Amino acid sequence: MYSCFEENELDYLPFVKFLKSQISDDVSCSFEQIEQILGKPMPSSAYKYPAWWANSPTHTLMNAVLHAGWMSKKTNLQKKTVSFYKDSLAIQKAVLTKGKKIKKHTIDLEKEKEFRRNRDTQLEKEKPDFVVGGKNIYFEQLIDEFVSHITKGKTEIYNEASVQYELAMFLREKIPDYKIQLERNVKFFNLEKKNFVKKEIDIVLFIKSQNKKFAIEIKFPVNGEIPIQMFHFCKDVKFLEQLKESGFTDNFFLALTPHRSFWNDNGKQGTIYEKFRKEKELYGKIKNDIGDSTEKVNLNGRHKINWLSINDTVRYFVMRV
Repeated sequence: MYSCFEENELDYLPFVKFLKSQISDDVSCSFEQIEQILGKPMPSSAYKYPAWWANSPTHTLMNAVLHAGWMSKKTNLQKKTVSFYKDSLAIQKAVLTKGKKIKKHTIDLEKEKEFRRNRDTQLEKEKPDFVVGGKNIYFEQLIDEFVSHITKGKTEIYNEASVQYELAMFLREKIPDYKIQLERNVKFFNLEKKNFVKKEIDIVLFIKSQNKKFAIEIKFPVNGEIPIQMFHFCKDVKFLEQLKESGFTDNFFLALTPHRSFWNDNGKQGTIYEKFRKEKELYGKIKNDIGDSTEKVNLNGRHKINWLSINDTVRYFVMRV
């Protein structure tokens, strides 16, 4: 099956069976107990981040738990314990949908492969972003490899900070000559903060000997109002435009989300939805559509959105700015 999350759920099947066997609607477990049930250690992120245990389908164990009709609560990383309880609404929904075919958003893998082939052909005509061991490397291809690690279950992501951290670690391995730092303020590069829509760069790559520097902004919305999230995407792109105008070599925007509201085909004319869903291009003046907000960004360039799949539910795009 193509979905890596569904494949990886099989690894957590013993724990799902354990939950289903409980007479009580509420159960507390130590991390050690869970690992004994699984017959293997959990990833280190389970011990470091409460968000790993959040009730979100974007990482594997909780995706399996939620589908079994249970939810988590009271995660305590210090004591290494977590509690679970039966979610009656989830169970009711599971009963109502049992035997029914659930419609999934189809993914055209051949079309995605063709897009990558055409993109790579075009990239190879351009100057490479990095050269490592005599090999030309382009950022978009690095992201392809990073995403493949997520698809295969080698890397787990569950919130924006996890993407930022995991990508930085990945890049440090792939581009060892560059300094790769997180949340760098623009003033570090002798830039005036007042001239930018943001102050901190999510990930910055630089090598002083070659006077080269690259900025990466990341968005991974898993909840919240879609239009304001879309506007935040646009602000990040504007920030990258400003950095490029201020001397950065090149910049990249990486977006990931399980919300198909970002890429479905319905978008009222003149709204931010139209940019994302119909035109699939960010450009010109874009308004924050929440309430009576007058906030706007004015993009100088035209930036294409090409959604690609990580699995059946999560998609991403990378944009060169």
